[in-house]
Amino acid sequence: MVFVPVRDDALISARVFGVLRESWEHVCAELGCTLIEADFEPDHVHLVVEYPPTQALSWVVGSLKGVSARRLGQAVPELRSRRRGRHFWSPSYCAVSSDGASAASVRAFVARQKAKARADRASSRRGVEQ
Repeated sequence: MVFVPVRDDALISARVFGVLRESWEHVCAELGCTLIEADFEPDHVHLVVEYPPTQALSWVVGSLKGVSARRLGQAVPELRSRRRGRHFWSPSYCAVSSDGASAASVRAFVARQKAKARADRASSRRGVEQ
C-alpha cells in the first residue's frame, strides 16, 4: 500500500514515521492483520500488510489511515498547522496484491523503490545546482 499526505510538501520525518508505524502496528493487531514492512519517503509511505480475507481492503486502509492520523495529531501537534483542514492523508491510496510473492521479494521491491526515489531526488538537486 502507498499512502500520501494531503499536503504536497515533505511532512514525514523519522519522528512522524515512528508514530505512524506504532499506530499501524496497533491497528493491525486489532484487525488480525500483520504489518510485514513499512518505510517512508518525506512525501509518502509504503506498507506491506497481510490481512485476512474476512476483512475488506477499504476497511483496513480506512482504519490504518484514520487511527494513524488521529494519533499523529496527538503526538506531533505542530503538524496540525501544516495540515489541510482536518485531514492528514489524501483520500486515495495505492494497493497491490502480492499473492504468491515471498515477503523477502516484497521487501526487496520496497527497498528498490526507496533507492530509486533517493537517486531521483539527488539527480534533480544536481540539475538545479548546475
